[in-house]
Amino acid sequence: IEKAQKLINYRPMVEFKDGFMKNIEWFRDNWEIIEDMADFPPGMSSAVRDEEK
Repeated sequence: IEKAQKLINYRPMVEFKDGFMKNIEWFRDNWEIIEDMADFPPGMSSAVRDEEK
């Protein structure tokens, strides 16, 4: 973070621990959607699969 602060004047909006925990919470809350979106046959690109389930 120090390097980003010096190079691009980056300033975190939340503390790392809080952001990390919020990220974990988001994945827990959205895991079923993530799993559904990742479910497509081998050899098929995720870019062309049918998004409606």
